[in-house]
Amino acid sequence: MFLLHIAAFLGAAVLAGGFVGLHFAAKTNSAHIRNAAWLLLVVGILGLGCILFYSFSYWQQGAFTTATPMHNMQMRNMPMNNMPMNNMPMNNMPMNNMPMNQMPAATPHKTP
Repeated sequence: MFLLHIAAFLGAAVLAGGFVGLHFAAKTNSAHIRNAAWLLLVVGILGLGCILFYSFSYWQQGAFTTATPMHNMQMRNMPMNNMPMNNMPMNNMPMNNMPMNQMPAATPHKTP
């Protein structure tokens, strides 16, 4: 959600820059500034449209119901049996590669 707000703020800044450019072009009668301002306005409108579309689609999928990152939403539909970590034999092993049920029992340390 935070990234959505940043993107919306940048889109609004691009739109504001386009309007400032149009105002400045009207004062100076410059065609180049007017064209650049219209380009900023078109890019800003298209960008805000994309932001609104994707934020609405993520909202419908339930991405904003919890405070988790967006990549968790994308990982939800992936098949987990093809992930490389699931095929590794380290599920129940400590760092010395000895299974947990074969490790020696812990003994209290005696100081001399």
